[in-house]
Amino acid sequence: LWHQLADVSLRMVDCEMNRWPPRAVRPMAEWIGREQFDVMHTHMSRAHMFGIVMKHMTGIPVVATAHSRHFQPHWHLNDRVIANSGATYRFHRRVNRLNPRLLETIPCFIDLERFTAPMPNIGRALRREWQFEPETRVLVVAGDVIPLKGHKYLFESLPQLVDRFPDLRLVVVGRFYRPEPCTRQLRQFQLAHGLERRVKWIGRRDNMHEVLAAADVVVIPSLVEALGMVALESMAAGTPVVASRSGGLAELIEDGHNGLLVPPRDATAIVRAVTQLLDDEDLSRTIRGTAQQWVCERFSPDALTERIENVLYDAADAKAGLQRAG
Repeated sequence: LWHQLADVSLRMVDCEMNRWPPRAVRPMAEWIGREQFDVMHTHMSRAHMFGIVMKHMTGIPVVATAHSRHFQPHWHLNDRVIANSGATYRFHRRVNRLNPRLLETIPCFIDLERFTAPMPNIGRALRREWQFEPETRVLVVAGDVIPLKGHKYLFESLPQLVDRFPDLRLVVVGRFYRPEPCTRQLRQFQLAHGLERRVKWIGRRDNMHEVLAAADVVVIPSLVEALGMVALESMAAGTPVVASRSGGLAELIEDGHNGLLVPPRDATAIVRAVTQLLDDEDLSRTIRGTAQQWVCERFSPDALTERIENVLYDAADAKAGLQRAG
């Protein structure tokens, strides 16, 4: 947003966003008041609550972007709420009872310059770093290893996929802790089915553009997904996506056109979809091209920045109008 505004300078201020004790909140509120800002914009739960506190102390309107779907009473205290998908919009209307006049759907944009740059050499280099043979078929799943991300169903698909593609490997990207039940169950499944050498756990990575470039297929087996940034980034990188028909994923992917959709909790469907992409190079190539073009047209900063600006301006103007009326 900011790099689109020629007359705005960006300043970074360290703040842990603690709501308590008051001595940590008051200096920030005084600084915000001195700077005479017109509007605040918050992301994620901790920032949302901090924004509400700042609004109460300074009177400055606040716009919150909803990236997840939870019952939380603080949403009503915002001046505007941006939902990152239609699924998120419908949840906040139904569960949090937000007034539709204050709620608008604007998806997140992605750094297209980073993800669409041609990187076949980078992908090959990363495969060598992982010690994969050149002919290896690589699946990637990205996201914190928790039950809602659906890793269980992807792992259940592996025995059949490995039978069909003996050179197949799965790379698991995202936070995981070995003692947690979800991680333990997945590792026990590996051992029980002789998949120890088939799965590579690499944890969190800040080079996702390289990871996606190294993949043949990205699988997103989520049971719940507000939007699906990994799907957007994969499509931008030109990597075919197999995703659950859940939440925002079903809005992003048109089955057979820019990716493949499967029912949630269905390992057999994952096998069919991944096999289809790995067996049919023409289909894979078509989906890659269609998906990349689709993302570039709809999820670029240029396409979405103005819509976000308008919400911020509306919130600031509404507050100014109330003050003038008073």
